[in-house]
Amino acid sequence: MCKQLTPSKARVLKLVFDGMANKEIVNLLNRSKRTIEVHRIHIMHKLGLDNLVDLVKRTAIMGLAELLSDYNHTIAAEKE
Repeated sequence: MCKQLTPSKARVLKLVFDGMANKEIVNLLNRSKRTIEVHRIHIMHKLGLDNLVDLVKRTAIMGLAELLSDYNHTIAAEKE
């Protein structure tokens, strides 16, 4: 599943899973509100979901929290 997400979408998914609101994600990533909204829509579409609660549940069930954490560490290491 993570391989289907761009690095930006993976970061947004991790932050959503961590409980951050769109406004917080916008400020943290320095992106537009619309960009974050579109990323969330695309993530939910890829998972076949239509609400935030199901997104967080699916993320937890699939073990994506750990995968995304590893994925984000890999991205950070590549930037160094």
